[in-house]
Amino acid sequence: MAEQKTQRPEASVPFWGILFLFLGVVFLLQTLDVLPWGLWRTLWRLWPVMLIALGICLAMRRFNVWLVSLIVAALFAGALGIAYAQYQAAPPEQLPILTSSEPLDSLNGAQVDIDFEAGNLDISGLPVASRNFIEANMKPDVRRQGNSAIVTINRSGTGWPFWDEGRDRWRVDFARGIPMTVYAKLNTTNTGFDLTDLQVSELRIDSDLTNCNLRMPSSGITSASIKVDLSTLEIIIPQGVAARMLIQGDLTPVNVDSRRFLLKDGYYVSSDFDTAKNRVELQIDADLSVVEVK
Repeated sequence: MAEQKTQRPEASVPFWGILFLFLGVVFLLQTLDVLPWGLWRTLWRLWPVMLIALGICLAMRRFNVWLVSLIVAALFAGALGIAYAQYQAAPPEQLPILTSSEPLDSLNGAQVDIDFEAGNLDISGLPVASRNFIEANMKPDVRRQGNSAIVTINRSGTGWPFWDEGRDRWRVDFARGIPMTVYAKLNTTNTGFDLTDLQVSELRIDSDLTNCNLRMPSSGITSASIKVDLSTLEIIIPQGVAARMLIQGDLTPVNVDSRRFLLKDGYYVSSDFDTAKNRVELQIDADLSVVEVK
């Protein structure tokens, strides 16, 4: 009886394993503050490296698996090095010049609705001496209802913000001391929300594929709910502001300043939260994202 030879299955390069390993290393280095979180904006521009690596895996699938895996890993490492060098060499960004305004008049409250896609959006507070309610480099829709206003900031994008070099960038500054609620839906955006000088009682953010930098108000009581998917979220809570945070999610590395916020019964809580005059109640739901709170 003829002896049958068992044919060994052809080994293939574990492309996806190398890719996930690479992403995990980047996330770990960012969590340890070795790499900056803003690096993703530069790294996204090198996405063709994934296609090159995949092509190498297919073209060289009959070669030594370990050799090809080493080449692919070196390719990813090189892309990371290039992204870091470009990030370090990039000049500091300049905020757009404000060109339109809305007078403050007798306003004593506002609701801000944001639906923003594929662009760059910055929000902050106006100088104390300003007599305007809004100053912007675009014309937001403002509807007045007595002494309150509803502000709508709407943009439907035509591209991804990661490689537009910041050319499509909107900036909106609001008056200080006006009680506000902010509801934002963000998609493929870079956002910088500096609410330090603003009086925001309620904040709701729903974002996908977004790089979001958020600085919380420095005074008053703020209730915030943030949902992020496939995003990076950096939250800064000003000194002198207490916080209680519930952070939930899947496959999401979380880095919280444990010197200020202690983990107790599933919440990150400031020691003086119950008695603090200025405080933030924060709930974060994050999937496949990166979250840092400091």
